This record gives sequence, structure tokens and C-alpha cells, in this order.
Amino acid sequence: MRKPDPSRRKKWTRKTVIEELRAAENLSAKHQQGINPKLYGAAVRHFGSWRAAVEAAGFKYQKVVGRRLPGYWNRERCIKAIDRLSERHSSHVRRQKPALYSAALRIFGSWQAAIEAAGYDYQSIRKGWVDEWYP
Repeated sequence: MRKPDPSRRKKWTRKTVIEELRAAENLSAKHQQGINPKLYGAAVRHFGSWRAAVEAAGFKYQKVVGRRLPGYWNRERCIKAIDRLSERHSSHVRRQKPALYSAALRIFGSWQAAIEAAGYDYQSIRKGWVDEWYP
């Protein structure tokens, strides 16, 4: 087995990490760990975290990762989101809006409690789900 040619090995610096991040199409940490683990490792080594490296490259981390940062969901945001969903059943929300569903469970204890906190009668909404599934 041959040793890799040291002249072909990429020298990672803060500058080369930033250049690679700016050229990348997908800056999700999970994605980069899979397709370019050396970039991911160099980014964490030089900047302390993937997030710090992405931000050093000039990107807004929250927009890049496409998900809410911890602490985003609170009681008021859960209720507003439930209002927008109106009478969607919990399995729809669990599949289509997992962050909202998880936040509602954490904040209110159950999906029913979250629906009721938003001012809806859970039993009448639930009856609508049953009628929708079994007309």
C-alpha cells in the first residue's frame, strides 16, 4: 500500500476553509461531514465550531442550516403556529412541522394541551379528524 503523496495533501488554513465554505452548495454540517469530512474537521479545528466557521465565511448560520435555533419556540410562537394550522390533525403536524410538534409537547406537555392553549376545543377538532378519515 502506497503512502499518499504529501505534496497532494491540502493544507488547511483559516483562509482555505473560508474559500471552501464559500464555494460549497450545501453548508449543512451533517451534509459536509458526509461529503467533505476534511473540510468539516478543518473548520472545527480552526474556528472552534462549524457554526463559527460558517459565520466567519460571511453566512448567517440560521439561514444556512434552514432550521430554528434552540430557544426559538416559546408559548406565544407555538400558539400562533397552531392558529395558522387551524384544524390540521396531530399526525399531519408531527410529519410536516416536527419542530412545532416537539416544541408544543415540551412547552404544553401534550398536543391536546397545546391546541387548547391556542383557544380551540380539542374534542371537536379531533372529531373532525375522525370524520375526515372515516366519512
